[in-house]
Amino acid sequence: MGLLGGVCLTVFPVLSFFLEVPQSWQKTVRLEREAQIFFQQFEREVQQSQQYVLENNKRIHFFDQHDQITYEKHGDVIRRQLNHEGHVVMCQFVREITFEPVTQQLFKAELTLEKEGALFHTERWIGLRAVTRE
Repeated sequence: MGLLGGVCLTVFPVLSFFLEVPQSWQKTVRLEREAQIFFQQFEREVQQSQQYVLENNKRIHFFDQHDQITYEKHGDVIRRQLNHEGHVVMCQFVREITFEPVTQQLFKAELTLEKEGALFHTERWIGLRAVTRE
């Protein structure tokens, strides 16, 4: 009995560790998918824009012929606004996002998502059309 008890005390912590790893991995995969969906829309709008204005590396405005599109972090979400009206949540579980112009035609966005202990960080370098900055 004592031997069986000793084996159980050794096996259960190891087994529980291996069962928790896949759950953490699944959370990270979900965060990665969230980031991919966000960047698909974000990159499309960046590339269609003619001008952008960056505010404190946290808020960015894109302009095309008729519209102004704003992306900003608000709480733990990134929200998108069209022509100063309403807000649409584009990404959730946001820990941090920064926007940084690298050159006149190259733009960098860094995004960190966090949910229930899982963490995912990515950065994207997005090429722009002929764009002017303010």
